[in-house]
Amino acid sequence: MVADVDLDELPEATASKVTAALGGIDFAPPAGKGPALPDSYQYDLVVQDRTARSMTARDPFLSPGFRTLVDVLMPLARPE
Repeated sequence: MVADVDLDELPEATASKVTAALGGIDFAPPAGKGPALPDSYQYDLVVQDRTARSMTARDPFLSPGFRTLVDVLMPLARPE
């Protein structure tokens, strides 16, 4: 599943949630990576604004900000 979104195209409330959640994410390694667990989800996040940033996180090792992004963006995701 992939969610490719432009904040300018999201409803204001959703864009505000995404912006606030991104502000709470530390993109520095290890960025919430945990050991691979059977039947767990892996999330790859790429943010392109003034600079490109990326990280990978796995359930259940998601920070609160990352969990908010998953909750907001998952309904917008489509099969890759």
